Amino acid sequence: MIGDRPIQRRKLYEQVEDRLRDLIVSGELKPGDRLPSEHEMMERFGVGRPAVREALLALERQGFLRLRSGSPAEVTRPSPAVVLQELTTSVRSFMADQSGMRNLQAARQLIECAIVREVARTRTAKDVARIGDALAVQEASLGNDVAFENADVAFHAAIVRSLNNPIFESTQLALSTWLLDQRRTTLKRRGRDRLALDEHRAVFKAIENGKPEEAEAAMTFHLERTVAFYWAAVEEKGKREQPCVVSVRNTNTANGEG
Repeated sequence: MIGDRPIQRRKLYEQVEDRLRDLIVSGELKPGDRLPSEHEMMERFGVGRPAVREALLALERQGFLRLRSGSPAEVTRPSPAVVLQELTTSVRSFMADQSGMRNLQAARQLIECAIVREVARTRTAKDVARIGDALAVQEASLGNDVAFENADVAFHAAIVRSLNNPIFESTQLALSTWLLDQRRTTLKRRGRDRLALDEHRAVFKAIENGKPEEAEAAMTFHLERTVAFYWAAVEEKGKREQPCVVSVRNTNTANGEG
């Protein structure tokens, strides 16, 4: 199952990690299979315990392994959520400038508008009830910033859950996480919470009535307005943080000198 060829002594844990990942991706190791003990892998790979442990931890973070104290590591299949989570550091770097942020906002709009259109076309009574419940929770959260923010996320999640597709669910969750600063910034603006709630009501009504075009239009309006509020807040913050330039009068010139 696992080859006996010793690992070359260069970045040992990464080589162990690569060897194990290749076995999993190729299908030689399947979900549910147990790896040998740490001691056995140390002997087979010709490395120390730290290299084996670091490799196992790295593969756990990537979703390829499940580690349990006192038991051999178990092979698992990476979920879409884990795959997207691995991108978080790169995405945050990408968002460091305005163009990256705007690109991510545009991606979210394209994805969520397509999702809501499909949900309005295929929704069931159970879907409508779940989304309606999420909207009711958000309405009850008015005046509580933290609860309202959480309810805002939950409303969007309730919509995408209607598709029963973990890839869309994980993508929407990742976008919500990456754009958390946008949500918090916009919701701090006076009256934005009530406007957001009204916009969500329009989205829900279109879904409930089975109107895909109306649902897409309502979501488009909601997300475009959110983006507009965000960049207005960023611009205002930039103006407030600009250094104040004080003009100092040259007293010598004022006295007719110089």
